Amino acid sequence: MLNKLHSRKVFDRFMNGCVINQSDYTTREPVPCPLFHEVMDNLNEYRHLYDMTGYELVVRDTFMFARRADMPAEQGDVALKLQALLLVLARGIQRLGYDFAVLVEPSAGVPEQLITQIADEDEMNDVLKACGIKNGLLNNIGSLLLPRGVMYQNAKGRYVLTEAGQAFFDEVFAQEEGAF
Repeated sequence: MLNKLHSRKVFDRFMNGCVINQSDYTTREPVPCPLFHEVMDNLNEYRHLYDMTGYELVVRDTFMFARRADMPAEQGDVALKLQALLLVLARGIQRLGYDFAVLVEPSAGVPEQLITQIADEDEMNDVLKACGIKNGLLNNIGSLLLPRGVMYQNAKGRYVLTEAGQAFFDEVFAQEEGAF
């Protein structure tokens, strides 16, 4: 049976373009997310509910989101911006000599100074501008990646990918491996 309070929170998150991760990061440390478990425990009811309202409930192993059923999966300006931000961030970290693990390890994370260094590179700014991203890398991380559940700030105030953010790169890496 659906939990009315959780169901409303799930709806609000989905209608605001957010993902729901298996872990909740509001305390800056990953803990099990009750909304994720609410949906998983009542998956058939939630699928039916969103289907009846013209949405598709997309469920992966460690995160979920809703999208309009009549839109292609890659559709949308926001999706392009999210992808561009993630790619610029990862490319910048590697160019500066850091391992990709700094993005995914909860005890590590990317400090603001490093993001500022990445943002100072002309090539990275060109990519952001080409994707219609204004106001800088750090501002867009704060206005797009954090509130949508793609990144979070750990207890040190550093930026770390959530399960949804990690899944984006898992998919990119899998496509690269398949190309060879």
